[in-house]
Amino acid sequence: MEREDSLQIDKLLLSSLECPACSKLFMPPVYQCFNGHSICKTCSETKATCPECSLPLQNKFRNIALERMLESIEVVCSFKGCGKRLVLSQKRTHEQVCTFNPNIPCIFDECQWAGECLIDHITLVHQVKQFEMASSGSVRGWNSKTWRMADWGYSIWKFADDVIINKSFCSGDTFYLHLYDMGIRRRTLRLTTVNPEYQVDFFVKSEPIQYFKNKYTALPFHISIKIAEKYILESADELEEGYKRLSIRVEILGDQ
Repeated sequence: MEREDSLQIDKLLLSSLECPACSKLFMPPVYQCFNGHSICKTCSETKATCPECSLPLQNKFRNIALERMLESIEVVCSFKGCGKRLVLSQKRTHEQVCTFNPNIPCIFDECQWAGECLIDHITLVHQVKQFEMASSGSVRGWNSKTWRMADWGYSIWKFADDVIINKSFCSGDTFYLHLYDMGIRRRTLRLTTVNPEYQVDFFVKSEPIQYFKNKYTALPFHISIKIAEKYILESADELEEGYKRLSIRVEILGDQ
């Protein structure tokens, strides 16, 4: 009975700490109207009047007492499997990047979509190509005339039930390849250049896709274009003259 009472109190407390305009938990800074009704920073900038008493919000004040309360209340992450304890003011920020959050935001900056079916979304809406990969590994190739400033964008590698989203581009003198896993794991992938004269193995860790909005938290696979042009890039004979190709065999070796 005490447990049920505690849960009811927790629910009541959390509901009183939600912005009445957007129903999201408050995070500092919190503002209030002249009558003392609280409103979050975003809504205070987008709403003309208080959602509770309709007073104009031109004259708003910081609710320091509520902000201090947010810094002292400890809660648990909402997502199943996480269990992390944190102060209430950090809850929303943590859950946006929590690896147990099933609602993944779209990887395209201009798109506001978020949901559980990211692969379906980016293939149907953004036409991202998906490549079927053998469980033992498959060869992927990057073709370009202007290797030093090329952007191949996103593609999907599907190894049976394992899915890796990748983004590849050249920025000046370096080729970058970012690898993201759809789960909470960090996969070890082996990237092997297929040029028989200069065959090299690279071992790379994938990042959980939830980390994408952190703007690449880990150092991606990268290689100097000067070195690649000298030892690895090959002519793409079936394409028009001038195209070069970087061919790499990709294998998933296991979890971290």
